[in-house]
Amino acid sequence: MTTKRKLNTHTTNQSKKNKKEIEQDQEQLEEGEDENQYWDRLETPIGVLGFYASKDLLENVIVEDKSTAEPKPNTITNQFKDELNLYFKGKLIDFKTPFNYEQGTEFQQMVWRELMKIPYGQTQSYKQIATSLNKKNYSRAVASACRLNKFSIIVPCHRVVSSSGKVIGYFGKNGIDKQHQLYALEQKSLKKE
Repeated sequence: MTTKRKLNTHTTNQSKKNKKEIEQDQEQLEEGEDENQYWDRLETPIGVLGFYASKDLLENVIVEDKSTAEPKPNTITNQFKDELNLYFKGKLIDFKTPFNYEQGTEFQQMVWRELMKIPYGQTQSYKQIATSLNKKNYSRAVASACRLNKFSIIVPCHRVVSSSGKVIGYFGKNGIDKQHQLYALEQKSLKKE
């Protein structure tokens, strides 16, 4: 018997494209095609994180996950959950959980790889990232790629700020406090060293 689960359709942190993808996933689950899909969640200082995986890769991380489905963990979700616990205790800098960043466009993937180069506890502006990609006029496109990032914390869009150094959006305007929390956590961990 296949266990059905309701995917989170909370869209505060999701683009319309992501919502459509979630709806498609929901349809597949309702049709019983979920044997190779796994999920779990963790209460964190920034809210409940829901994370979804295939057999070999993390596929999505949702902040403020509203799913009530019974967790169906696997090796990937367990690894990510362990890493999240260490991260929020200030004991992990780099995540090792393999994830499927190929879900994005070529440009989004370039941005996400560049975000992963931002050192723990530091920030860069959208413009700095665009310039490092040799696309100096693409600050807004970088911001869009950050908004479409499905791998919160692993791909650290919380380390991206405006050119003036201000936080202007993290999961939209409603996530700015979460961005401040993550940055403060990383700063506190660095001070312990």
